[in-house]
Amino acid sequence: GIGFPPAISSPAVGMLSRRGIHDKLILLGCALLQLVSAVTLFDFGSPVLFLIGSVFYFQAVTLQLIFSFATSSKVCYQHEIEPMQTWINTIALLLRGAGAIGGANLSTNGLGMCCVAGAVLSLVGILVFYRRLV
Repeated sequence: GIGFPPAISSPAVGMLSRRGIHDKLILLGCALLQLVSAVTLFDFGSPVLFLIGSVFYFQAVTLQLIFSFATSSKVCYQHEIEPMQTWINTIALLLRGAGAIGGANLSTNGLGMCCVAGAVLSLVGILVFYRRLV
């Protein structure tokens, strides 16, 4: 099902981090994958492109969220870790709820535009909030 790809890619991304690839580069890669795959969510007339793009989009968002949790202990001071993880989880949960309700009322192109906007905001957020991450 939908949980199978993250079950494979999450440990793979963790192995990349342990092997010396900088965590910020992994987060940027997830954000760029999210942005590129969000472009496929527009109505180009091919449902196959939409389906493949949506799997990659979901994968990128899931990896980004999981890896943001994992790296919060590296970019936050000890007393900031728990509040940071709480905020990440709360914001993600609220946006998932709003996305499910709002996405049902959008056209395919409207949904694609929202996904592109979310991907751009994620990319900017990584660049701004993970400045401490080497």
